[in-house]
Amino acid sequence: MVGGVTEMFEASGAIDETTSSISGRRSRTTYLIAICLNIIGINYFKRLNWYEAQRGTVVGTFICAVIWIYVFYEALDLPF
Repeated sequence: MVGGVTEMFEASGAIDETTSSISGRRSRTTYLIAICLNIIGINYFKRLNWYEAQRGTVVGTFICAVIWIYVFYEALDLPF
């Protein structure tokens, strides 16, 4: 889905088409922004006292974050 959004913006001319040198960086950033935007949903569910929905969103976000770290671990340059 995130790739489709990127292609839509490229087709409309809102962003330039990626070259091979920055395509990995752009996808890494796009996925990270999508994961972080889940915080809005988590806070919304908290305000409505929908704790089960909040818990499901947190669990899904955590799983996506772990997958993101696994996929992009080499590019992160972590000391460990």
